[in-house]
Amino acid sequence: MLATLLNQGITQWRDWIGRRENAKLSAMYAVTFLLDYFEQCATRRGDKDTFISSDGHAGVDWGGLPDLDAYPEDIDWKRIGLDLTERMFAFRVRIKSAGTFIADQYDFNPPDGGDGSVFEYLTSEGLEALSIARAISKRHGLRLLVSEEELSSEGFLIETEAERVERIRAWIESNAQKLPAIHGPVDGVEVALRALG
Repeated sequence: MLATLLNQGITQWRDWIGRRENAKLSAMYAVTFLLDYFEQCATRRGDKDTFISSDGHAGVDWGGLPDLDAYPEDIDWKRIGLDLTERMFAFRVRIKSAGTFIADQYDFNPPDGGDGSVFEYLTSEGLEALSIARAISKRHGLRLLVSEEELSSEGFLIETEAERVERIRAWIESNAQKLPAIHGPVDGVEVALRALG
């Protein structure tokens, strides 16, 4: 009887350890995937900034967000947790929606009507990928797999977006008297975004 209970206890303990390891592995796959997407967004943002500031002589004129590949098949979603799984799948919907919006901006405000949206979404979706990666790492007790380079990329996204918003605000303020007579308030913001990229 004691031997049976001992065997069951050892079996349950091994199962628990196995489930815990599977959860950590799934979390690592998810975190690595999200960090890669975050880094792609930061790289595109930097390339686009360089392209515009150099009048097209350097950098790359990206016209959209990086493609979001299929999530790794090795992720066991039950082990990640329902709330974090929900965030990851909502993130996929956000990326698709942002891509559609950017494409519409280029279609209806050519040639560079989508540039402001590209900047905005590269920043917001890149930082969202990083935020989900951090939440998964914290939940599963992982040391966050963020390098010094990635931390500097985070700072770059935050800083360049703050600078862009400040340029838009200053442009609107300096043109405030002209804008209401020609455009409504929303159109005025769109004019500012098109003018500043």
